Amino acid sequence: MITNIAEECFYRLQELHAYVKESHETLNRFQSLLDKQLAQCYHDIERSGEFDVAEGHNYAQKLKEILTNRRLVKDELARLSPVHNFLRDEVDKTSEQYQRAVRRSYELRQELNVTGDR
Repeated sequence: MITNIAEECFYRLQELHAYVKESHETLNRFQSLLDKQLAQCYHDIERSGEFDVAEGHNYAQKLKEILTNRRLVKDELARLSPVHNFLRDEVDKTSEQYQRAVRRSYELRQELNVTGDR
């Protein structure tokens, strides 16, 4: 149960960090999948030997689709990376600082004989 503003803010920061981390990992997995599809398409072209114009067009369309999707994923990763890197670097430090502040607050409230609900 959230009893104060600081606790709620810290909780939201942790949620955001988890969401960004999961999104970053998902995008990386998707890019890896597209890389595998691209390699497979190149191998299919290499093994196909001679092919007519229609088959060449089909290979080109498939390559274009994979490359377009890959570029979109890379673009989203590029946009998400600054946020991901910031949170990765700062959330642990913030967590340590927050835990120290909570301990000091507890001690102060004990001295003043005040509960955490106020």
